[in-house]
Amino acid sequence: MDAKRWILLWLSIGLGLAGSTVFADEEEDSPASVVEVGHWLQIRGEHRGDGRFEPRDVELVSPERYDELIGTVEAYDVREGRIVLLGVTVHIEDKTTFAKVDRSALEGERVKVEGYFRGDGEFAAREITARGGRFDRITGRVEEIRAAQGATEFRILNFMVLVPEELHVEHLRDIEDYQITGSRIQAIVDRGKDEEDLFGKGVRLTDNLRVFGQVQTSTFIEDEFDLEEEEAEDVIDYLAAFKVRLIYSSGGSFFSVLELNYRRLWRRDDEDGREDIRNDSLGEAYLYWLDPFDWGLDFQIGRVDYDDEREWLYDQYLDGPRVIWVRQDFRAEVSVSTVLSNGSPEDEEATNRVLYLSNNDEDRHLAAYVIHRDFDFPLEEERTNYGVRVIGEWLPQQKSWLEIAGMRGETDTAKAAGWGFDIGTSWEFHDRFAVTAAYAFGSGDKADTVKDENFRQTGLQDNNGKLSGVTSFRFYGEAVEPELANLKVLTFGLAWLPHRRVSLDLVGHQYRQHRLSNRWVNSQIDMNPSGSSSDLGWELDLVLGWRTNPRWDLEVIGGWFEPGDAFPRADTEAFFGKLQFRYRL
Repeated sequence: MDAKRWILLWLSIGLGLAGSTVFADEEEDSPASVVEVGHWLQIRGEHRGDGRFEPRDVELVSPERYDELIGTVEAYDVREGRIVLLGVTVHIEDKTTFAKVDRSALEGERVKVEGYFRGDGEFAAREITARGGRFDRITGRVEEIRAAQGATEFRILNFMVLVPEELHVEHLRDIEDYQITGSRIQAIVDRGKDEEDLFGKGVRLTDNLRVFGQVQTSTFIEDEFDLEEEEAEDVIDYLAAFKVRLIYSSGGSFFSVLELNYRRLWRRDDEDGREDIRNDSLGEAYLYWLDPFDWGLDFQIGRVDYDDEREWLYDQYLDGPRVIWVRQDFRAEVSVSTVLSNGSPEDEEATNRVLYLSNNDEDRHLAAYVIHRDFDFPLEEERTNYGVRVIGEWLPQQKSWLEIAGMRGETDTAKAAGWGFDIGTSWEFHDRFAVTAAYAFGSGDKADTVKDENFRQTGLQDNNGKLSGVTSFRFYGEAVEPELANLKVLTFGLAWLPHRRVSLDLVGHQYRQHRLSNRWVNSQIDMNPSGSSSDLGWELDLVLGWRTNPRWDLEVIGGWFEPGDAFPRADTEAFFGKLQFRYRL
């Protein structure tokens, strides 16, 4: 089909661009005026007291997990567990680790402290390490920039740093390659979001109001999803979408978000003809109070995009209140919600209660959850999903995950119970290459039992995340896109990263049923399996992600599904293609 050749042409162009990218890193320097609020700087020099830091050299660096202080310990209060370093009170906590330094004799020692700057001149230490050298050093986010006579003044952590115009900022990469991190408010707004939901730096309209935008164009191709070559059911979609977001901050403990979405879809369907579909909808729209009562509780109410890193639990706009309790190594979220508009009939009839507990660590994430959904159907139905998850850098040079979940439910006439898991790892065995291996299982129903034993995901999930590359995609297959129900999925992948923001993933999936059935739950394949074989088939996906500029990105995806013995009537394979360009303001 011409569509196949078209998508393959885009893949070959992308490969050519990736192969021609120049990777050598040469140190450059630029005037301090190139630095923006949200950039991270590493500054070496001397602490002069009263929060003044005199720079000797300044380097633009990538955002780090921890802020950093290097200097000589000025005082040590053993009983209170705190030291004074560069005029900052550093709190030593139970989680603080020490390396090559005696915890009982810190005063007068030169150390490096990594941790979190809390504000008001206080710092929470995660690691304290012995450090040589004669110069002090600070590393952190630029919070404020002021123009001065013949100089630029930066506020970083608790320090004011006056950089004279003759002192340039060093950087190994192009300025555009350095991520600009948000303020605390921006971090809350963007928490857990994937690429589709992120905006750019935005434009400040007033001291309290900022506007953001995103434009997206996409082409989707579905070819032979009925697995019958003679039937005409192919679909090509052309999508144009625009989002605008407003964030208002009071300057204190309150902020609000309003997002408006516009989508226009032009569809060419071999069976149903042509369609022109327009959709104006409300995106996120909520009010947020940051710990207004000093109880450690944040309050949020309105329409919120519930999103988790792997979207294994949810990726959905939900309307209602949420309470968030945050501690240094603990986070609890409790919410009650529904979908008031622009949702599926099922979601609009559901009341959702969510409890999510975690260690508040995105790098090594450990969590437990309960998600209960009541559906107001003619036959009342309820379903509860519960489980634990371990995600992150638990093994050297690997990003791994383990999802273990149970499900219970009932209607007026029947009960249901099932379980599932998903385990895998992506191993970066080379600077430019990584491999992924994963296995997912969702229980199926025995034919001779009264209880339905099919595992079902929450119904809010999207099963979309990153493996080893720079872009996220459907990790159970772009063409098939199934729910993990009565299903076993074996996945292997190889990623090539010719550039730090360019990746090509080759991912294969094998699908088998746990119990024989003539239904493939929520699969995009139109033909039903026969129920005589568990071999559903296999899929091969090729995913190109291009993110060399923080404002725009490109995705090209090709997916091929080869049906197995469970489809004896099938006489062709299915093909999925996607070309997407996104620009952020």
